[in-house]
Amino acid sequence: MPDSPAPLSARFRQATADDHRRAEGRPFVQDLLRGRLDLEAYVWLLRDLLEVYQGLESGLEAAPEGALPPPLASPALRRAPALESDLRHLHGDDWRTGLEVSPPALEYGEHLRGLARSFPQGLAAHAYVRYLGDLSGGRIVGRQVQKAFGLAEDHGLAFYAFPDIDDVDAFKARFRGALDRLGPESDAEALVEEARRAFHRNGAIFEELQRRRAARAP
Repeated sequence: MPDSPAPLSARFRQATADDHRRAEGRPFVQDLLRGRLDLEAYVWLLRDLLEVYQGLESGLEAAPEGALPPPLASPALRRAPALESDLRHLHGDDWRTGLEVSPPALEYGEHLRGLARSFPQGLAAHAYVRYLGDLSGGRIVGRQVQKAFGLAEDHGLAFYAFPDIDDVDAFKARFRGALDRLGPESDAEALVEEARRAFHRNGAIFEELQRRRAARAP
């Protein structure tokens, strides 16, 4: 008998390993991880991430019932409200009009909204890249951000907090299990490609933000 295909969550991890390393190796990300971003550049990142999460979360909400098993679209994961809170703390109430969204972030948000109509299961791949990253390495980034900008825990760090998830490791296991129950095998390759696109699109945002930093430098 032929070997059973690997679970989708394992295929995601294997297929995106190189993409993940490239994304983490970009100068903007390295400076974020080392606490070297100035506050202005960090706020640019938050504004772009909000555009991405608004696209993802509106898409997840609009997806047909049953297309995405729980907890892939759990309200406990939603990051857009947390990002709005952080932007108010770190930039001010005028963040909507005072901050420009980068073209790659706008394109990513539109891609996610389009998936909700054309391939709603594909949103699971982007949820995998974003939410599992937030639940894992995001906590490390949050500590660096807090230290770099001298932030109190309840001021400007909401993005890294998941108050409605009591056991992060157990939740991540349930999330991966839900991925493994997704769709027929014929969709697996399309889902893997969407996971790779997620890393590529995030990388394009980091590249644009780094270009903006360089253009601002004296």
